Amino acid sequence: MNRLTATGSLRAPKIPGEFLQFKGDIVHTALWDKSIELEGKRVAVVGTGASAIQTIPEVAKVAKKLVVYQRYLVIYCSLLEL
Repeated sequence: MNRLTATGSLRAPKIPGEFLQFKGDIVHTALWDKSIELEGKRVAVVGTGASAIQTIPEVAKVAKKLVVYQRYLVIYCSLLEL
């Protein structure tokens, strides 16, 4: 019998040490800080996984500039494209 465990092991953020040298705000989608204002700011998103697919369109609406850093190609289609 196959089992599916959905315990949320990916909810604990793993932020690379190099990022800690960054002087600006750092937010992980698992621990989103709603007090950080993104309106009119330059924002970078690292990753293109499931969280990024949900986050990027919303950030793009308010950010002055949005840059996405992609490590691996993720292919998805919107329900509107089906």
